[in-house]
Amino acid sequence: MKGFDIFWHSINMVLRNLRYVFKLLLLPGLLGGMIFFLFMKNVVAFSAEVSAPVAPSLGLAAGGFGIVIGVWFLILWVVVGWHRFVLLEEYPRFLSRPHVGRIFSYIWHMVGLGLLFALVSLPLMFLILATVSNSPFELMPLLIAIIFVAFFILFRVSVILPAAAIGAPISITTAWSSTKGANGAIFVLLLLSSFANYLVENVFEFLITGSLIGGVFGLVGLIIWSMINVSVITTLYGYYVEGRPIS
Repeated sequence: MKGFDIFWHSINMVLRNLRYVFKLLLLPGLLGGMIFFLFMKNVVAFSAEVSAPVAPSLGLAAGGFGIVIGVWFLILWVVVGWHRFVLLEEYPRFLSRPHVGRIFSYIWHMVGLGLLFALVSLPLMFLILATVSNSPFELMPLLIAIIFVAFFILFRVSVILPAAAIGAPISITTAWSSTKGANGAIFVLLLLSSFANYLVENVFEFLITGSLIGGVFGLVGLIIWSMINVSVITTLYGYYVEGRPIS
């Protein structure tokens, strides 16, 4: 089945290139660690200065918001770099620079996908909740089906993200037409990814609640699995948009 082939190819692609994964991660990871350390240092200093619980200062809240923005930028630095490595053979170095323009284009296209998901799922959910008198528990299978359909549509047009990363942006309608023969493959990919994500999250939760070494292994495994998820979208773009074979 093509969906299984794409899934397996994505796993192999990451496992065969782990050294490049960690090259991509090195500088963003170090910067992220430094930012987190400085923020936590300020939080501890603020807590030590007050003797009673008070609301966080505006500066502290702004710092927290800045941390969220910064972390997302660092994550997309790695994601865009991986797309470019696979599709453009742009080999990362230990001190690889961020493609700032491509990262902002990626963010813009992510916003577009988020709006598409909302436009597909929310009106149907509100319509069902407003017209059906059954209890929320009885409606759960229908709501899950709606979310699954929305994710199916999102998955099919997600090839706009690798396209943005390599500087060859395509529209959602172009992405939809490019993947017109991918319905079966995407259905299988959704099932495989959902099951695998559930499994990985539970294993990670088990490991981090154990020893420190277990937490380290769990974190490394979570990073590798996240890169595999990115590789699935990369493979979809390469196969359906660029017409590359799946080896």
